[in-house]
Amino acid sequence: MNAANVRTCLPPELILDCLVQICDNSVMVPGRPLEFDRCDALQRAVEVFWEKGYQATSIDDLTDRMGIGRQSLYNTFGDKESLMREAIEAYYHAASKPMVAMLQAPGSPVSNIETFFREVTNHCASGEHKGCLMVNTAVEFSGSDRDSPILKAIRGGFQSLERSMRATIKKGIEVGELDRNTDPLQLATFLVGIFQGMLLMSKTGASRETLSRVAQGAIASLY
Repeated sequence: MNAANVRTCLPPELILDCLVQICDNSVMVPGRPLEFDRCDALQRAVEVFWEKGYQATSIDDLTDRMGIGRQSLYNTFGDKESLMREAIEAYYHAASKPMVAMLQAPGSPVSNIETFFREVTNHCASGEHKGCLMVNTAVEFSGSDRDSPILKAIRGGFQSLERSMRATIKKGIEVGELDRNTDPLQLATFLVGIFQGMLLMSKTGASRETLSRVAQGAIASLY
């Protein structure tokens, strides 16, 4: 796969396609057959949370979009918080695919990281997206209990991306592209933190020039 041709963040419709694949490959708990498509219902829940945010989304909003009754929602997904946690996890697994593919692409590890940040810049400056569901939700939950299942799911997603970044950095050290004294964990944590910051900056209307300067700063930390 050519890293330059991979988008760091999938358009909403493609993220939902990925969610279909995730659900199709999931293992269902034995029991009474569902009278609705669980995967489709989860996709629709992701859409609602992404459009309205957690607090502004009511149970009626969810049941209307998901096409199920309240009791079916509670029996299948638990409460609203549990549904949001599952939506966050499904969203991350779908949205992270192109990012991880970019970092793991054949060739130069350092070039892969540079491409990653160029594509993040392009995405954030495009104005064609409604933000990252994870970042949007993290901002909404600022000041909440850090042990909230929703915040744990968000941290888990970014920690997973950090592991992929760390693996790419380690490879860069092994092939001599990065200094052998580089701390892979420290650098990976820093770079993923920059990535999160760029997503947040895009929500405030940061210009392409500003985002490019941030990306260049991240790239400069590799040398």
